[in-house]
Amino acid sequence: MKIFATGNQQFGRKGAINKFNRPFEDVVSMNDAMIHAWNSVVSIDDHVYVLGNFAWDPITADETVLQLNGTIHLIKGEY
Repeated sequence: MKIFATGNQQFGRKGAINKFNRPFEDVVSMNDAMIHAWNSVVSIDDHVYVLGNFAWDPITADETVLQLNGTIHLIKGEY
């Protein structure tokens, strides 16, 4: 088991593509690429502490958590 700390994924936030200069054409490709990258590093037995700004909205957060490896501990970010 490994422990990871990360933050500011901004799953589902279209504006994150330009704001953070991310190399994606749309939110779907951004989310898919980030999920793939996450799962390529994190195993199902790992723990991940997300230090804020995980997703843009609750529906995206719920859908994304189900696709990610590891036990995810969400810590609130900006309101």
